This record gives sequence, structure tokens and C-alpha cells, in this order.
Amino acid sequence: MDQIDHDAVLDLALQIDEKSTYDDEPRYAAARELLVSLGVDKVRLKEVRPTAQTVSRFILYLSEYLGISKIVKLINEFPQIVSLSEENLEGRRKYLELDKKKFIELILKFPPIVNLSEENLEGRRKYLELDKKKFIELILKYPQIVGYSEENLEGRRKYLELDKKKFIELILKFPPIVGLSEENLEGRRKYLELDKKKFIELILKYPPVVGHSEENLEGRRKYLELDKKRFIELILKYPPVVGHSEENLEGRRKYLELDKKKFIELILKFSQIISYSEENLERKFSYYERHFGESRMDIINRVINGQAFLLSCSFYTRILLRVKYASCFMNERVETLDDVIRLICPKEDKFLKMLRGADLSEYAELRGMSEVLKNTNGPVKSKQR
Repeated sequence: MDQIDHDAVLDLALQIDEKSTYDDEPRYAAARELLVSLGVDKVRLKEVRPTAQTVSRFILYLSEYLGISKIVKLINEFPQIVSLSEENLEGRRKYLELDKKKFIELILKFPPIVNLSEENLEGRRKYLELDKKKFIELILKYPQIVGYSEENLEGRRKYLELDKKKFIELILKFPPIVGLSEENLEGRRKYLELDKKKFIELILKYPPVVGHSEENLEGRRKYLELDKKRFIELILKYPPVVGHSEENLEGRRKYLELDKKKFIELILKFSQIISYSEENLERKFSYYERHFGESRMDIINRVINGQAFLLSCSFYTRILLRVKYASCFMNERVETLDDVIRLICPKEDKFLKMLRGADLSEYAELRGMSEVLKNTNGPVKSKQR
């Protein structure tokens, strides 16, 4: 079972401690003996020099919320942690204003955080110019942020040629940016064949673009069967494409029931389709088929041939609203998808024009559009139905 008998662990620690001498190595050897008896890898303990009682109290500190297997895994991952006293751990916890359970969850996410003193943490906070509450929120979101010194952070800022305010805004938007060295960033820039200015513009537009290694990017490119130039053009047009692994892309292709060539053609015309959930797409495809008799393949062909707006969220929402009430305000019938496209075209929305002269008192769902209309071509006015 994944449990700890608190008294048994403490008794074991005391027995080992009593038998050990106060010469350094035998005493540390006794502590290592305790850890190995619990299942910790002996090799991982080579550089660790805690006393047996420190070890036992550390284990007991965690055991309120963690069983033995998770504690052993934590120690194997970050052996230095057993050298910290309960007072050290409590000091970190109190600085971070976390209850014990949340603090232990944070340790599991990023064990090295316990090696940072309150002074270290406060130095990071001051550099980031955040109040305590926002700083703690940032740590909980991305604890690795505190693993980089002010010097490291300043190096990233200078490479990106950003003032302090913009750099901090970038970190809050995409914290993992701090984990990329200047060499990493330069490697991404060279792969994308961009000058420094355009590369920085791309990062500010979509920071996660630099979160993928050159190997990851090359994998996406090969899957999409694009030459380097066209792949870079696709990234600049729709940066989130880099966040979709080959497995994600293949899953989307299979869902759409397209051959590889047609799927790539679709992505080049309407890249956002790889970011919509299947549930989102299914709702749209089902609506078009149910109301207008257009199959999934019919819609995909329309998108490829220039009507990509048919799958956009805003267009779909507009259709639902306008088709429902079109007969109340307009003489023309809405029977085909082409009727809808004529009614709601990207440049001229005939329905809105008619709506400006309508009485919406009996149509609660439409009344919310009044403010939009006031901000375009005037308020809703005379009655017309």
C-alpha cells in the first residue's frame, strides 16, 4: 500500500541515528541507509549529506498528503530535497502564502523551488515588478519561472530587444519564454529564416511559436509536405499551426475523412480548422446538412473554393440568429446556403440593414443587437414586419 506508518519511520530514523557516530560520513551513511530502505535509488544519494533525523522528519512532513511511493519518486527526482529541514520548508510555504496541501502539490510540480530562499523568491518578484498575489499566481501557473535568476531573465529581455514593461507582459502571457536561452531563441529564428525584427514581431503576436524546437517544426513541415518557404508562410499566416503535432493533424484528417492532399489544401485555405474542436465542427456540419442539405464534403469544398467563413464561429452564430428571424423582416425566403450567403455576406449584411428599420419589441433575442446597430449606421427605429 502507498502509505506511511509515521511512528515506524521515525523509530527507524532514531535507531539508525543512535547507532551512527557524529563523524560526518558514518552519520550521513546512516541517513542514506534509511532512504535506501524506503526504496530510494542508492546512486541518486551519492552527493546528499543529510542526517537520519532530518530525513525522517522530511518524510513525515510530506506523508500527511503523500504515500511512500510518491515520496520516493520525489527524492529520486530531486535528492537534495531531503537535506532541508522542516523549518526551511515551512519558511518557503509561508512566503508563498499556501496551505500545506497546495505547497506539497507545488513541490511535486517543481521540486527545486524548495532550494530557493525567501530572499531569492523576493528578488524574482521585484524583478518582475509584481505584487505578491500576482507573483504567487504566476508561480502556481508556471513554477519554473523562479528557477531563473534576474541575470538570466535580463539576458532574455536584451535578446528580445524589449523594454522591461513589454518583457514582463510577454512573460505573463507565455511564461515558458524564460526557459529559452538566447541560443534557443536564435536557433528558432534561423530555422524560420526571419530577420530579428520580424522574429520578435512574431513572438509578440504568438509567443508559443518559440516553444517548439527546430525538430518539432521540421516534423510538422514534413507531415504537411510543404517546402520550407511555404511552411514559413503558413506559420506567419497562422502561428498556432506549430502547436499541432503530427498525431493531432492526422487525427483531424481522419475525422474530416479527407485524403492527405485534400487535407493539406484545406489547411492552406482555412488553417483555423485544425484548432476547432471536433464537437465545434460537428455542430456546424450537422446544421448545414440538416437545414440546407449540404454534406460535410460540400462544406469543405466551399471552404477550399473561397468560402472559409462558413466554418468561422462568428458566421455560424450569425446564421442561427438571422435565419430564425429573416422571414419576419424580409420578403425573400431563405432555403439554400447560397441564400444565406447572399443575406449575410462578409462586406454587406442585408439582414442588418433591414433590422435597422424594424421594431424588435417582440424579439428578445434580437434586441441585444441594438447597441451594435447604434455604433454602425444608427439606432433601431420604425416598425416593419
